[in-house]
Amino acid sequence: MVALDFIEENTKEGIDFVIKDANDDSVVDITDTTITFFVFDEDFTTLLFSKACTITDAVNGKCNYTPASGDFSGGDGNFKSQLKIVFLDSTVVRIENLDINISRKAITS
Repeated sequence: MVALDFIEENTKEGIDFVIKDANDDSVVDITDTTITFFVFDEDFTTLLFSKACTITDAVNGKCNYTPASGDFSGGDGNFKSQLKIVFLDSTVVRIENLDINISRKAITS
């Protein structure tokens, strides 16, 4: 499991992912892939949204998901997520067990 922690409204940079082979930890070339980020409720029973990731460095397996307004509109909470990678030859790989925690923004005077 990988935990991703964010402060509410402080997600401008998004989430950077590096796709690696689980067998040998080498980066996976994601050239010509489609990568989708799925976010579910904490119980993994309801899909809240899915959005395309931006591939930022395909050869080095890097992609990014930047939240849009309203993606985590519920405020505080825990969410489950996964990545779905579709390769050019139609092979599908899912990366699961990504936990997201959203906390309220600190109030400063």
